[in-house]
Amino acid sequence: MNAVVGGRAIVVAYDTNFQSLGVYYNHTNLEVKSIDFWGNTLHGKLERVESVKAGAYWMIWANFFSRD
Repeated sequence: MNAVVGGRAIVVAYDTNFQSLGVYYNHTNLEVKSIDFWGNTLHGKLERVESVKAGAYWMIWANFFSRD
């Protein structure tokens, strides 16, 4: 998921292999459609948001965005 939080573009992705949520700063100004656990994308490597630990808040994020 591509989003803007606090004026900064981020990418939020759930990695099924590691069962972990990753949140990354998106400095590319492009929509990220694919990202691995380490932040690698077709547009280069993205830096992990340091204040969010891997796996944290997945249930909250998933519940919020799965509402219709």
